[in-house]
Amino acid sequence: MGNIKYLREEILEGNIVTRTFIGEILKKDIIDSFKHMIKDKLLDASSKGLITVISNSTIQMDISDIENMVSFMSEHIILSELKIAVVSDDSSKIILPTLVHLKIGDKLRPFGNIEEAKEWIINSDVQYL
Repeated sequence: MGNIKYLREEILEGNIVTRTFIGEILKKDIIDSFKHMIKDKLLDASSKGLITVISNSTIQMDISDIENMVSFMSEHIILSELKIAVVSDDSSKIILPTLVHLKIGDKLRPFGNIEEAKEWIINSDVQYL
């Protein structure tokens, strides 16, 4: 299991949580991280979005894990109502998040940097992909 760092940032519209993965990350780590953020109220009803930074990590998931991840997210109202941005400066790491985006739509989007991700979360008119 890799390391996960969290940062909750208050904004005018609510808050944004940035989760940074470091090292090897498994599907279980991602789900456990979601559970941790809900349990410890990092994510709550006032949360506007979640930024997941994967630049310094290796996600060990395969295509079949996407269904499980989408199902888990849809079962938790807090997660299903969030905008989720996945950030990496390595385009090869955005393949799985892009597949999730295709599965769940505009609630999850890949980005090349945190600034664009925050702008998308805050401003619903901004269109990136």
